[in-house]
Amino acid sequence: MRVELARGADGWWRRLGDRPAHPGHGAAATFVVLHLDLVVVGGKGSRRHVGRRGLGPPGVDDQGAVDPHPDTIVGCGGERVFVRGEGVRNDRLGSIVALGSSERWVAPTRNRAARRPRRGRWARPLLALVLLASLEASVDVPSTEAQKQEVGRCDGVDLRPDMNIQAAINARGPGTTFCFRPGIYRLTKPLVPKDRQRFISVGRSVLSGAKPLTSFEHSGPYWIAHGQTQQHPTNPQGVCRPETYTGCMYAEGVFIDDRNLWQVTSLSELAPGSFYFDYAADAIYLADDPSGHDVEASIAQAAFGFSAARGVEIRGFLVEKFANPAKYAAVGSFGAKHWLIVGNELRLNHGMGICAGSRSVVRENHVHDQGQLGFCGSGRDGVFERNEVAFNNTEGFDWRWEAGGAKWIGTTDLVVRMNQFHDNTGHALWTDTGNVGTLYQRNRIRRNAGAGIYHESSGSATIRANVVVGNGYLADGWDRAGILVGASRNVAIIDNVLRGNGWGIFAKQHGSPPPLVEGIRVIANTIVMCEGYTGIELDQGVDAPRVFRRGVNRFEDNRYQVGSGDVWWRWRQEARTWREWRRLGHDRHGRIRGIDC
Repeated sequence: MRVELARGADGWWRRLGDRPAHPGHGAAATFVVLHLDLVVVGGKGSRRHVGRRGLGPPGVDDQGAVDPHPDTIVGCGGERVFVRGEGVRNDRLGSIVALGSSERWVAPTRNRAARRPRRGRWARPLLALVLLASLEASVDVPSTEAQKQEVGRCDGVDLRPDMNIQAAINARGPGTTFCFRPGIYRLTKPLVPKDRQRFISVGRSVLSGAKPLTSFEHSGPYWIAHGQTQQHPTNPQGVCRPETYTGCMYAEGVFIDDRNLWQVTSLSELAPGSFYFDYAADAIYLADDPSGHDVEASIAQAAFGFSAARGVEIRGFLVEKFANPAKYAAVGSFGAKHWLIVGNELRLNHGMGICAGSRSVVRENHVHDQGQLGFCGSGRDGVFERNEVAFNNTEGFDWRWEAGGAKWIGTTDLVVRMNQFHDNTGHALWTDTGNVGTLYQRNRIRRNAGAGIYHESSGSATIRANVVVGNGYLADGWDRAGILVGASRNVAIIDNVLRGNGWGIFAKQHGSPPPLVEGIRVIANTIVMCEGYTGIELDQGVDAPRVFRRGVNRFEDNRYQVGSGDVWWRWRQEARTWREWRRLGHDRHGRIRGIDC
């Protein structure tokens, strides 16, 4: 069943046609109605459990798509309706829709408890409205046309490519909206916004960190561009792989017809498809004839770099070819608080794509072909949702150091949901050090070189209803896992589907505790393994016997599909058969069947 909704100026969604239109309503969106578990809180704090419907395992089709589980937006004015166990924090009063199994509105009530339903009235499942745009995937990545329609409306200060953009920003106060007309805006320095300023692309607006190279000297097998003084002061920075390669440490890039060239560090290595930057002589060498091609060199360090401004909105741009060093983003930073970054495409930037701090929302962006990393983040209450993050780490960074899909450090109540992470050279999703209250939900994670999800040296997390397929192909041992927990505690891994990963679901105790691997609950997952293991182990030389005490860490009700052989689990540094695994107290009600791999 599908229902047409519009989002109001108050942030809530309402069904179209049931109530008069409101000037604040946005464009309609299609939602899917699914079962959910609801609790209603009355006006005086009384709590009524009006419908508990357990979450069953996701269904999986031949392509690995998963039927999505319930998510968030449910409720009604004057009552607060919570989604149990789904990590929902926003309990503002306001009018939002809730649908019963008979498609009946939950009527608003104020200053009084909700009427108790008659016994049997809720025998049929309660239904909730879930943020999805497709039944075929568990994520919602907007189409290009939809983004164009969204960014085509802008009421504010008009800007054109031939204007001084920073001067226009400086001349206006906080809260100003800037409308970027179509064209290429070539920046030489990062833009510095003020509080609550909005930057909206109208049509196809490109923020470029590159300048055209039009003058070359042809000398023997080389074409040389002189007068190139754009060396970043932090060079060299980062860790490359293999260790003998150092080109990733230099932020400057060269592009031919929007194709990123590989940076070599000596003239003798120069070959077609690469460039050599002689920093001492301020010269760039090419082995490709630039005649008849668009050749560009990156010079600007970011589009929107580090800023103390709060509440900034960046919407609808193509952000490309910035010389942001390793560990720096083309858009945002750890200090970007309360930012809204939505509907952008980022490509061909050297370091990270988007970075966001506390209470920021990063939504519906396409972040691909970044030199180091797609996303980064820190702080409280960040939300990363409905993004596509793909083909990142193009510059040869060592992904065991920090490269690939996304990495968060020191977050509280981070939400990462309904994203697609695929074909990144490194871990896809990585929360590393000091993350508490993390929610990974309904992401599709495919063909990444490292682990699909890696929660490391952190506190509590919920990893639920993700589809994790074909990851870990360049990794060794534990790092090949579809879902990996390292030296973390209180992690619930529930209702995920894993298939074709190097290993299954694994937890490891590395380094001297704390933190200790404890409170790990692996429940009702579907794990398809043709290689590797599922289980828990200690790193070499680590003494932490508590990890293996009965009840400290548990696997429950999981469904395994395994290839030939008997030993697919590891516990206490030993490979285990299914019978041995169950005798250890795991998966007493689990299931196993053999498959042809």
